[in-house]
Amino acid sequence: MHHLRNLPQDQGLLDLLGVEKATLTLLAEELIVASARLDIAGQLCARLQEMPAPALARESRADRQVAKALTVLGDFIAWLGFQQAGDAKRPDSRINPGHKIFARPEKQAVSWNNSRRLTKLAPTPANTAAFYIYDWLVGLREMIIQNQGFAGDGELTEEQQARLASILNGMNDLR
Repeated sequence: MHHLRNLPQDQGLLDLLGVEKATLTLLAEELIVASARLDIAGQLCARLQEMPAPALARESRADRQVAKALTVLGDFIAWLGFQQAGDAKRPDSRINPGHKIFARPEKQAVSWNNSRRLTKLAPTPANTAAFYIYDWLVGLREMIIQNQGFAGDGELTEEQQARLASILNGMNDLR
C-alpha cells in the first residue's frame, strides 16, 4: 500500500503515463480498496504458507516464495481480481461482443487443405493486445463500482465517525 500511495509522487512516472497527479492518486486509492475487498493480503499469506519441498536449497525456497508473492500481486494488477470470478460475475466485454471480459477472442474459421501443412493465418488477425487493454479498462471501471461502499476492517463505522466528529468539533470549540 505504501508503494501505491507513493506512486503519484514520482514525476517521471507521471510524465511517462501522461496523467495528472490527482488521477494517479485516485487510481492508487481504488487499487488499495480493491486489494482489501479481495483480501489480497490473505491470498499472499495462504500462498506463502504453502510448504515448499524440504529437499530444496534455502536460496531456492526463498526464490519460490518471492515468485509466489509476485504471482499473487501480478495477477491482481493484470486481472483486477476477475481471473477467479466466474463468468456471471464478470462484466461484458465491449470489444469482444457476446463475451465477458478477458475471454479469448474466437478463432476465425480457416479452410484447410491437405496439401498445406503449416498453419494458415486468418484473413483478419485479432489484435489480442487491444482486446486485453480494453477489457482491462472495463474491468477497472467495474472494480471501482464494486469498491463503492466497501468498508474494510480498518474503516470506521458510522457510529465511530459520529463520535470522532463530535470530538473534533469539541476541539474546535476550545480554540
